[in-house]
Amino acid sequence: MFLVLYLALEPALRLRWPHSIITWNRVLARRWSDPQVGSHILIGLALGSILLLFGLVRDFAYAGVEGLDTVGGLFLLNGPRFWFAGMVSRCLEGIDTGLTIFFAIFGLRTLLRRDWLAAIAGGILFSVIQGDLVNSGNWQAELAVFVVIITALVFALLRFGLLVSITAVFALNTLNGITLSSDWAAWYAPTGLATIVLLLILAGIAFRNTLGDRELV
Repeated sequence: MFLVLYLALEPALRLRWPHSIITWNRVLARRWSDPQVGSHILIGLALGSILLLFGLVRDFAYAGVEGLDTVGGLFLLNGPRFWFAGMVSRCLEGIDTGLTIFFAIFGLRTLLRRDWLAAIAGGILFSVIQGDLVNSGNWQAELAVFVVIITALVFALLRFGLLVSITAVFALNTLNGITLSSDWAAWYAPTGLATIVLLLILAGIAFRNTLGDRELV
């Protein structure tokens, strides 16, 4: 479905919003060491981390009222095969969600003709369809948190394009699945450490690529 949608809308994207898919097209062309690709990956990782902090603040703020949710990354703790499958699943989720938001915002931008209007409308639209609002004891505050998170994601998409959106969703989902504690010898600690190392390696490679032909030191 996404392939058909992408093929259908790409000509319009190239005509009206060409900068938004420049780095994405470079990734598809296997130009992974391109400096701009590296910079957009770094921006996406940073944005995903910031969005996770918003969610964590919300969780702790309502822990006394609604209780804490279960850990999001329990599936990853079943062994190396499940961890690897989980990372692949996070990549697919990033692509699916990133493309969904991207094409929705493209339609809103074409309709409203203003980036800031499209960002706010997209933030509200994707916030009200969140399943957590239905069971929330304070849906007004929940809605406000979701609007802030998703509007920030939409603004980044409008400013930088599709690759940042996909990377931010991947980083958000991956970081949300990390299981750690103060006991580094716990049986589940290696899985959480492996996820952290993976993200650090990805950020390090992206940073190195942003330098282009310049020396690291």
